[in-house]
Amino acid sequence: MRAVTEDDKKIAKKVLSAFKGRSPVVRNYFNDSRDISVDILSVAGTPDVDISSYGTIGLSDHPMLEGGKEFPTRVELCGAALSSFTVFPNILAEAAFTIIKSTKVWRPGCFFRNIVGHYESDSSLKSLYLTTPFFWEDDLHELNLNGKAINWLMCFPISDAELGYLEKYGSAQFESMLEEAGVDVFDTSRSSCV
Repeated sequence: MRAVTEDDKKIAKKVLSAFKGRSPVVRNYFNDSRDISVDILSVAGTPDVDISSYGTIGLSDHPMLEGGKEFPTRVELCGAALSSFTVFPNILAEAAFTIIKSTKVWRPGCFFRNIVGHYESDSSLKSLYLTTPFFWEDDLHELNLNGKAINWLMCFPISDAELGYLEKYGSAQFESMLEEAGVDVFDTSRSSCV
């Protein structure tokens, strides 16, 4: 289990403030080989009564590399899903482990292919999309801690057809399409809009 740092406490406070919830639960998640862990803060009943919000704590301890050099920002993940979709924090944790082990920079427009399908094989939404946290944009803006710039990436599940659209047309057009279709990205039981 990772030791809780002062930075972790500041990140948790910012996430909890953004979620505007009460009674947070923080749980430690390990990867399969138990050599990496990340904490996930969860708050039930926000932003709506049947939705829970989640945020990683500690992912930003790990720098991302670009061209062999440390990228100037670090990331934490956030997202929300129907409270009945109990595997969502596991999905966030796996996404965090992938980022930690990766040699690429993760930014808005990136995705994890079939990561949701590992946990919920019956779901029509198999992949996980990363974007700026538009739902909490006023609260989850850059946080500077001890010379580290930390930014949040919001995650939500997307279908294979939506992923195909994203790969064909790019993230800007993909997000416009979702907005025009009125997609509720927190509804993990929704139908594909493509």
